[in-house]
Amino acid sequence: LVLSAFGSPRDDTTSIVNNEKEFQLAMDVPGMKSSDLKIDVDNGILQISGSREERVSSDGQVSKKKRRVSYSIKLDDDVDVNRMKANLSDGVLSVSAPKEARAKS
Repeated sequence: LVLSAFGSPRDDTTSIVNNEKEFQLAMDVPGMKSSDLKIDVDNGILQISGSREERVSSDGQVSKKKRRVSYSIKLDDDVDVNRMKANLSDGVLSVSAPKEARAKS
């Protein structure tokens, strides 16, 4: 369930794997540094946000360009958020977490 997104699971900018063993998200965030991004989990909702201001020069003019990212997704109850890991490499943010084993009834 996507609540709001800079890219949805059907976009080329974000991909999600959510199976019985793990949750994985990969999101294109070109030009962003890890210090530009904030990742938080609140009430079972993974929230990724960030912004970066760049100076752009063309035709002797210098202007500022601001990039923003905002993405939220409801996590399954069995995602172990305490073991969640994030990595930013080559403009791709990867977030992953294992799922807790469910008791069989």
